[in-house]
Amino acid sequence: SNSIPSLHQHQHPHTLNMSVDENSRRNLEHRLLRAAETVTNWTKADTKLLSEARSLVPFDELLSTHNNKYVRDDDVKYMHPTDTDVLLLKRMTLWFQKDYMTWVNSPSCEMCGSSDVKSNGMSGPVTEEEVRGGATRVEVYRCGNCGADVRFPRFNDVKALMRSRRGRCGEFANLYGFFCTAVGFETRYVYDFTDHVWTEVWSHRLGRWIMADSCEGKIDEPSMYEKGWGKNLNAIFGFSMDSCEE
Repeated sequence: SNSIPSLHQHQHPHTLNMSVDENSRRNLEHRLLRAAETVTNWTKADTKLLSEARSLVPFDELLSTHNNKYVRDDDVKYMHPTDTDVLLLKRMTLWFQKDYMTWVNSPSCEMCGSSDVKSNGMSGPVTEEEVRGGATRVEVYRCGNCGADVRFPRFNDVKALMRSRRGRCGEFANLYGFFCTAVGFETRYVYDFTDHVWTEVWSHRLGRWIMADSCEGKIDEPSMYEKGWGKNLNAIFGFSMDSCEE
């Protein structure tokens, strides 16, 4: 016969599927718990850290009508005579993306400053800074110029992120959600199982959640992932202080 024998031909026919289902269930549970933990950390942060985050937001500049680099033509959609919350959110999202955080695909070498680095695997936290910063994963690179090891800790702790001010969508959404919470917005963390995360803020005036993607500097464009990015979204969960919604 030309048929290829199964690698699991001696197992009970349902054993493999049960194992895959159990692994998938555990992975799903872990990812959802981590997302819920992110929101819990926002709401349980000490008042001093919340105050520090709030002090970093340039409110006067963001809401100014004169020489404001964050003004855009479509701001008019969010202007209201008594409620500036949505306009603030729009401009704050743009400020955070352009002037506060730095996107990092791969880090530059700290020894020589070269950007010629190659991935050299993954590590757990080793240094005190990595442990304190909640970096459960640390990307390791090798500098092609001087040969030094370059470590890029994926911090989860907002205090560490406020120091580093760099990362990818996970760090952006985590820290921006914390800033929104510090400002006083009712905020939730949105987890997309096709590998993206963002923030949403509740508008009492509009009576709905407003998407705010700090990686893109945009709000209220939830269709951009499918229409703009070409993503095939399947499962999305929104985590707020007291609920989880699919």
